[in-house]
Amino acid sequence: MVRAWDLLKGKRARDVTGLEVAGVGGTTYIQPTNKTELREWRDMSENAQNLIAKQGPWPSSLVMGSAELNGSTSTLKPSTLYSTENGSSGYLCQLVAVSISVASGTSYVTVNLADGADSCVLHALTNSSTKPESFLPTIPIYFNEDVYITITEGLSNAADMDFVVQVISYGGNPE
Repeated sequence: MVRAWDLLKGKRARDVTGLEVAGVGGTTYIQPTNKTELREWRDMSENAQNLIAKQGPWPSSLVMGSAELNGSTSTLKPSTLYSTENGSSGYLCQLVAVSISVASGTSYVTVNLADGADSCVLHALTNSSTKPESFLPTIPIYFNEDVYITITEGLSNAADMDFVVQVISYGGNPE
């Protein structure tokens, strides 16, 4: 049996990712002979909370992206935003900001939560200027693989859209 601490041996606290901490939990089995490992896992997970903001995201998880919308929709899902990371379809993410700008004309963009069948408009942006219009949520907007963000331009006028997303939870054991 590999001890929980051995899985992160040689790493500095600031270098350990949330995904690695979550993965260690999957290798610890609850059996009478594993009481020591279970106590070590508990201690390690409690100490990991001291290394990050108590109610914040994982600092290394910020992602910024962009798309050109022209009567089209861009979909934000963890599996596409973090496509190089194993288990990203289990992430819980937060939308931090969205901005749009246009070269000319007027663009109407909606930011929505969707599940493939239904959609809820969170915010609408109208812009007829090269100066960006921004949506900075005043309450956290969380999304995952099943309830995701869609950003739609509805006037068929080219709009440059930028967004920022961060991971709130890696969703447990990614394996």
